[in-house]
Amino acid sequence: MTTVEVAIVGAGPVGLTTALGLARRGVSVVLLEKDEQLGRFWRASTFHPPSLDVAADLGIVDDMLEAGLVAPMYQLRDFRTGIVARFDLNAISDETAWPFRLQLEQYKYSNIVAAAVQTRPEAQIRFSSAVTGMRIHDDHVELEINGSETLTASWVVAGDGSSSIVRELAGIAFEGETYPSRRLLLSIEESLNELVPDLDLVNYVYAPVGAGMVLRIPDLWRVMFTIPSGIDDATARSVEYYGSRLSELLGVQPEVVSTQVYYIHQKVAASMRRGRVLLVGDAAHANSPTGGMGLNSGIHDAFDLITTLTSESADLDRALDAWADRRRRAAVEEVHRVSRRNTVDLGEPDDVARGRKQDDVRAIAQDSQQAKEWLMESSMIASVRRHPIGVGRVAPYTTGPRSFVAEVVR
Repeated sequence: MTTVEVAIVGAGPVGLTTALGLARRGVSVVLLEKDEQLGRFWRASTFHPPSLDVAADLGIVDDMLEAGLVAPMYQLRDFRTGIVARFDLNAISDETAWPFRLQLEQYKYSNIVAAAVQTRPEAQIRFSSAVTGMRIHDDHVELEINGSETLTASWVVAGDGSSSIVRELAGIAFEGETYPSRRLLLSIEESLNELVPDLDLVNYVYAPVGAGMVLRIPDLWRVMFTIPSGIDDATARSVEYYGSRLSELLGVQPEVVSTQVYYIHQKVAASMRRGRVLLVGDAAHANSPTGGMGLNSGIHDAFDLITTLTSESADLDRALDAWADRRRRAAVEEVHRVSRRNTVDLGEPDDVARGRKQDDVRAIAQDSQQAKEWLMESSMIASVRRHPIGVGRVAPYTTGPRSFVAEVVR
């Protein structure tokens, strides 16, 4: 029987972040991944300023900046008329050391964190290690690995995604909805900004059949839009169909190198904690990708948990209850609210109502104070200030003009 302080299930970006943060604080961790290697999924690609503060704490921000693309501007555009409003993150340069979005593929972030984890003697990554059973005790948790091995941990962190086996074994409900519509994600190697000269690196598109996104990442462009209910997956992936949609959204039909169909979920765990089992990231909450908040909120879950578990709190049980409540409220009150609003507003089917929403956004972008407030919310700085992360940290951040994390709370 193997014994460890913390067992983390799932070597995705949030599980890896948790492992690195704990190992850097001297905690022994085992990271269990059911697959044979790290995933190479496109998925999330935007990192907001508070997540770059976390990365600075973890010692990986320079690697991320070198691998990613700095996007100081982003825009909202209409599928017919072009730019509706453009926002410049330099307007919040007095609030953060990182007045931009960093465009970096999720798998590249995972590779950066994994490389750092593998330098830590406190940490071990175990591939081909699927959790097949779990027993929760008052002072430890027993995990069954691959149906035969037993691993005993003081704490178990579930970072194994929206279909979390740990959440299921812990008997924690995952409440919410799955959007009835699907999304089509296209990967494009052609230079879209040369074909559509007014594009920024991050673009959100108003369209009557559902929200669209056009994002630049280091290796290619990604375009995402809603698939109407009458279109099956095979049709959606056909050149004829997505070519016409690209022409509608952007006025061009570039060559597509890959397609992916997926559903969007708005769900949250009934609790982010059951005894010594703790949920982070998609295992705890899933949301629409519009606005780039899913991966970032998972990183915030992880950092807040890292500092809570390693704090000098006189009552760790109470501190973890507070962490679970704080992060669940952040998911519901901030991430779900904003991502749902973004998805619904951009996909407003009625022309008149959609026009009103665009007029509202134009007015915000033209008013410096309102634009700054909008950027504070869309960058997740406002969210993190309302729901502080890193409350167990010995000292606040010093990497930017202002701290996003709370002073130590005891």
